[in-house]
Amino acid sequence: VASLPKTLLEGMRFAVFGLGDRHYREFNYAARKLHARLHGLGAEPFLRLGLGDDQHDFGLEQELDPWAEAMWDALTTICQPRTLSTAEIANLNDCRYSLDIVGQASTPSAFSASRPTLQDAEEFVARVRANWSLCTQEHAKEQQDVRNICLQLPPSRSYSAGDVLVVWPQADSELVTRFVVETLGLELTTLVKVSVLCSESSGGASSSAFPETPLTLEEIFTSYLDISAVPSRHFFHVLSKHTTHELHNRKLSEFASRTLEGKDSLYEYCKREKRSAAEVMWDFWTARPPLAELLSALPPMRPRRY
Repeated sequence: VASLPKTLLEGMRFAVFGLGDRHYREFNYAARKLHARLHGLGAEPFLRLGLGDDQHDFGLEQELDPWAEAMWDALTTICQPRTLSTAEIANLNDCRYSLDIVGQASTPSAFSASRPTLQDAEEFVARVRANWSLCTQEHAKEQQDVRNICLQLPPSRSYSAGDVLVVWPQADSELVTRFVVETLGLELTTLVKVSVLCSESSGGASSSAFPETPLTLEEIFTSYLDISAVPSRHFFHVLSKHTTHELHNRKLSEFASRTLEGKDSLYEYCKREKRSAAEVMWDFWTARPPLAELLSALPPMRPRRY
């Protein structure tokens, strides 16, 4: 690779934005390395190197917003953007999924069964033998609750030093019931089939957080979407489109904006307080988007790696 000619990528224009975390010693190493390598092979950057920092109070958006705005301005000087037709504008949609209600489950979901995404031969069920807090109640309430969890693996499983244990979490059942029944006004046993809306830009193929088989709403909000997570700025944008309450619309639009004031307001209201998506919807009780749009805006349940 070191012997590649320095003119290999001559004529290429590029821009790089890195997703980094200043807690790591090599902050944005991959983005810096890629930028330098492309430039060293003859390509020319049309925009400065962007280095996002997930540890910033405003998150990656603090650097991404001005970088993206500058990127679009730079692109318009390189190639004139095509004007969208009226039909194309009408088809623009923030919604990623389509949703079909297929009926009602006869019994509540049985969560002892494996998730459809947990069928790999390397996956297994472990028993929790101990679970206790390592910090004071004050620290757990004001900062974070650090816990020591001891798991008993099946006899057929073993591990070595340095191995990583991946755990799929589930939402609290009482939270799910309150969210589905009281907040959304729906039934836990409602069966829905969630499909990805394919776009031309994706080539007709997109990944989905959901299986092809129908799921109950209890299953979706317990194992597939994380209503306990701090929501993204886009979540507030979606809520703002589906409320007629003047104050709610104004505050949600402010949280969704790219302005410095909007970012500061969002940080104070949501990120500093670690306010969850469910709590946001309880605060803004008039904002109730269609279920398909809500599923598209909520963060997926992600595995925890230890």
